[in-house]
Amino acid sequence: MRISPLIKISAALAVLFSVVVNRAAFGESCVPANVSALAEATLERTEGPRTCTTFVTTAQAKKLLLANRSRLWKDPDSVREAKISDPYICPTGRGTCFCIEANARNSFGGMSGLKLHGVKFSAPDQFEPIGELGPYIKCGPLAPFPEMNGKR
Repeated sequence: MRISPLIKISAALAVLFSVVVNRAAFGESCVPANVSALAEATLERTEGPRTCTTFVTTAQAKKLLLANRSRLWKDPDSVREAKISDPYICPTGRGTCFCIEANARNSFGGMSGLKLHGVKFSAPDQFEPIGELGPYIKCGPLAPFPEMNGKR
């Protein structure tokens, strides 16, 4: 049985329309900028919906991260050159993630150099550190986060 090109085009448009409706419902910034509509539709078809169950703004994240600096670093007063990414949907499709790049002291007392760390927010007032991220992670542009820098 051969499917006509018109039916294929109609199906593709329907999938793209559903992605646009999802984006409108959750806000454009709730969908990762590096995922095209077609790629996102393919992910939805193969892996299930990738929706943002909770969306946290950068301002909300900064406020909570500053209040809980000791959960992120062993010596929070030694943090230097801190930067934060824009929010994006976590790879699991649940929650909002941020990347934080900073230089801080390690367990031996030496500066570790700039390291990229991940943080996952499951609610605007609840987060869990993901830990150090590998070089394969694409966080997008990082903005300075001088409030996170320590006193040393």
